[in-house]
Amino acid sequence: MLQIFDKVVQMSRHLVDCPNAGSSCPFSEFGCQYKGDRETLQAHIREEPIRHLALLCDGVLDLKILLANMELSLETMVHNMELLQRKTTTIEKLYGAQIIWRIDNVKQKQNEARSGTRTTVFSPPFATARYGYKMVVSISLYGDGQVRGEYMSAFVSIMRGEYDALLEWPFTHKVVITLMDQNPDLDARNDIEYVIQPTPIAAHKPFLDRPIGERNASFGAVRFCELSIVERYIRDDVMFLKVNVDNSKSLRDVI
Repeated sequence: MLQIFDKVVQMSRHLVDCPNAGSSCPFSEFGCQYKGDRETLQAHIREEPIRHLALLCDGVLDLKILLANMELSLETMVHNMELLQRKTTTIEKLYGAQIIWRIDNVKQKQNEARSGTRTTVFSPPFATARYGYKMVVSISLYGDGQVRGEYMSAFVSIMRGEYDALLEWPFTHKVVITLMDQNPDLDARNDIEYVIQPTPIAAHKPFLDRPIGERNASFGAVRFCELSIVERYIRDDVMFLKVNVDNSKSLRDVI
C-alpha cells in the first residue's frame, strides 16, 4: 500500500516538470479549446496571436455588455426606490395621522390644571408632512376661559418651520383632533372627534398666517369634551390624542 502511495507522489511531482504533460491554452477562459504538451502549447501560442486577440476582444465586449446591464439594473432599482418613496410620502400625507400624542400622568396634570399651576399642556412639535407645516397640540385639561370646570379644551397652533417659505399661506387645511378610546373591545370604541376647517379671513390672520414669532395663537375647540366624559378615555393614567391634517390640496407637491 505504501509503495502505491509513493508512486502516486512521484508521478505528481513528475507531472509538474514533465515537458510532455498536457496543459490547456492560457486563453481557455476566453474560449480557446486547445490542449497539448508544453512544447506544442508554446508553438500554438506563437502561431495563433490573431485568433487569441479576437477571443480576448470578444471577452472584453461581453464584459462591457455585462457592466452595461448591471448599470441599467442599478438605475432601474434607484428609480423604483425613488418612486416607492414618493408613493409612501403621498400615502403618509393623505392618510396618516401626523401625531398620536401619548399623555402620561394625566391625574397629576389634571390637578395642576385645576389649581392653576399649569393650565395648558403642549405636545411635542410635529410636521404635517415631510416638508410641511410645523405644528403643536395643546390641551387645557380643566377647560379654558369661560368653560373652566366644565369641558376639556383642545387646540392646535402653527409654529415657525424650516420650510415655511415653500408653503401656501394662510393655512387652510382641515384639521381633525381625536380623543382616542382605549376600550379593549375594539367594536365598542367610540373616539371623540372635532373638525376644524380654517377660514382665511382678516380676523383669523393671527392664527393662520405665516408665523413671525415662535408660534401663532392657538385655535381649536374650547368645548372639546365634557370633563365627566373625559374620564372614560383615561386608562392607567394615560390619554391619547391624535391629530390629522388633510393634505389632499398639497398632493401636487409630492407627485
